[in-house]
Amino acid sequence: MPGRPCRKECQSGHMKPFTCGALCELSNNVVEKLVSKYSNVEKEVTEVMGGKVLNYRSKEIYLEGMKEGMKEGLKKGLEEGLKKGREEALNIFQTAIDMKKQGIDNQLIAEKTGLPLSLIESLK
Repeated sequence: MPGRPCRKECQSGHMKPFTCGALCELSNNVVEKLVSKYSNVEKEVTEVMGGKVLNYRSKEIYLEGMKEGMKEGLKKGLEEGLKKGREEALNIFQTAIDMKKQGIDNQLIAEKTGLPLSLIESLK
């Protein structure tokens, strides 16, 4: 049967489940168009190909995975961004403190670090 090699490839792991589901859906659509005139053939072929339930389930699984991946990626990205931001802020403050210790003018320190002049003046 034509659908079995595809099924074997999917079960053996040579083909990703989403790809397998997409191929099944495509095959099912082609078969439906070709045999739509013959209702008994269409019913049997649909049963052999797995029907629409399996095809839509593969899409659901894929979309669920994408959603979870995006959620996890955003969470990790936010954590890494906050960590990097804290590190950069500490570096800027340390630079301002070092510049002040060297006697550099407060206005110049504010310009170079981007920190407010009032904050530079409060540093010791």
